[in-house]
Amino acid sequence: MLSESVCAEDLTTWSLEELMNVKITSASKRSLDLQHTPAATFVLTQEDIRRSGANNIPEVLRLVPGLQVAKSSANTWSISSRGDNSRFSNKLLVMVDGRSVYSLLFGGVFWEQLDLQMQDIERIEVIRGPGATLWGSNAVNGIINIITNDAEDTQGLHVSSEVGNKATRIASVRYGGNTDELAYRVYAKTRKDDGNFDINGDLSIQSTGMRADWHAGKNEVSVQSNYYKSQFGQTITLAQLTAPFSVVKNEIIQASGGHFLIDWQHQQGDNQTWNAQFYYNQVGRQELTFQDYRQVADIDISHHVNLNENHAFIWGMGYRASRDDLGRIKTAVVFTPTREKLNIYNLFFQHEWKIKPDYLHLTLGSKFEHHSVTGWGVQPNARLLWKIDTKHMFWLSVAKAIRQPSRTMRGYTLPIPGISPIPNTTMVGQGDPKLLPENMMAYEGGYRLQYNDQFSLDVSVFWQNYRNSITNEIGAVNLDPNPFPHLVIPAVAANLRKNQIYGVEISSQWQVLDWWQLHSSYSYLRLKVQLAKQSTSALFVSAFVAEGSDPRHTATVRSQMNLRNDIELDTTIRYMSRSRAYQIPAYTALDLRLSYQLNRELELSVIGKNLTDNQHIEFPLSYFIVTPLTSVQRSVHAKLTWHY
Repeated sequence: MLSESVCAEDLTTWSLEELMNVKITSASKRSLDLQHTPAATFVLTQEDIRRSGANNIPEVLRLVPGLQVAKSSANTWSISSRGDNSRFSNKLLVMVDGRSVYSLLFGGVFWEQLDLQMQDIERIEVIRGPGATLWGSNAVNGIINIITNDAEDTQGLHVSSEVGNKATRIASVRYGGNTDELAYRVYAKTRKDDGNFDINGDLSIQSTGMRADWHAGKNEVSVQSNYYKSQFGQTITLAQLTAPFSVVKNEIIQASGGHFLIDWQHQQGDNQTWNAQFYYNQVGRQELTFQDYRQVADIDISHHVNLNENHAFIWGMGYRASRDDLGRIKTAVVFTPTREKLNIYNLFFQHEWKIKPDYLHLTLGSKFEHHSVTGWGVQPNARLLWKIDTKHMFWLSVAKAIRQPSRTMRGYTLPIPGISPIPNTTMVGQGDPKLLPENMMAYEGGYRLQYNDQFSLDVSVFWQNYRNSITNEIGAVNLDPNPFPHLVIPAVAANLRKNQIYGVEISSQWQVLDWWQLHSSYSYLRLKVQLAKQSTSALFVSAFVAEGSDPRHTATVRSQMNLRNDIELDTTIRYMSRSRAYQIPAYTALDLRLSYQLNRELELSVIGKNLTDNQHIEFPLSYFIVTPLTSVQRSVHAKLTWHY
């Protein structure tokens, strides 16, 4: 585990071999070296997060190869792995310390509500590609696991404050202490953004929480809790069934929630480890389009056994219960039913066999999951690792993953504005309670080179084949005579799309000099869409998901320099090619961070973002929750951090 004292140390003094030996857990539910993980993995350490200058999770995720990160409105983000990006990218599982923050309502993440203490994040593990064998349905295109520091590593008083030219104001305070075997921290944070100059996009969020960690012999127990309350400004276009058929309104979204988590790990002898985690999560969100009041309880138990030096076995089981209330007040979306209870059971196993301990490893596993609406699903996986020598490593993977239909797609009705050019016409989106789960077969391969202590290279290639993907099909057109004749065109959810996604992801690290480190990455992505023969609405579907919707080329170059012992200069250049389907031009963005360590406790940073142009578009107009097209603007921030 990287302690805060280690993270505070300048990681440019680490060799690349040490960085590649950072332990990760998301790929196998046990600790493995990054270098020896048979998956497309990437890890952002606390030092990466600090030196990026990012003040929220989406901004720092821009550094991960293979992730599409775009600001879609003044305070919302669209993030996906390996394409098919949208505000609610429904094939990317996101967790915080193993607790899912994936929305069961839409599928996806409300990133604007995920306002963590950035300095308390130990690392962010990103798995590109399926991870359903261990983590279950919806871990289809990738996994993001945000892992926070042990309380023992966050001792003392930490205060930070940040202000920016877009009226951004962030303040946070954290205090950590310990007594014998118990360590703890408590924290509070407030954030205020005034949004963009031309959009009602104000954001205000306050949060508070705690974490306690107990280490006693062979037992480790972690307890966490958090509460947040927030407001978001939004300009939205709402459809209606009477003239003028759409209206534009400004609204203030109210959102709040909290969670409680307890995690227990027990070491049984030298060869066995038990782990049990329980969390309870409660959220509430209310806006003109929809509302979501939800309670989720989840328990997960796993058992890892080293049978001998060549065989390791992990198995486990889990249960999740969700209860929602979507009909407390009248909203644009009408859900059927307005209340629902959902139960998900799962059982998984995975066997790791060192066929030739120093050269060839084989991993086989599967997850069996029962969803109370769609029934049973099986998600197997096979991975092969071949270590040619200490410098060269290859890996291959074949896996199946399932994405369950979201609550929305299974039963909703929503008038959609601005779809049809025909006068006196309204498009109405409708869910289908009989939707089948989407499924995907993924074929991946990778190569890693640890040339020496100064240079490393990671290459991944993939081909992913999707079946039963959900589309919106034109249903039977109705003529509504009230209050005057107009057409109502239903767009009904259906499993009529087939996708093929393939591409390559390359990343490298180069220790140029003792005081200078370079990171670079490049991703190429292609999406092929095929509609089933019975589909009658290719034009409508293409308005939502088109082959050219995701940029084909993305690239990042990141430089970390220690100009002196007390001065850091960090530069990030990001390139995104154009989106042909949505006519969004290519753009190049430059971010700079200059930091001066005033003394041992006090650090001053100046951060510039998107410095290459005044503003640019990153994401198209949303079609489900219709918000204005938003420009991402240049910004400059100053941050003062005190740690005692």
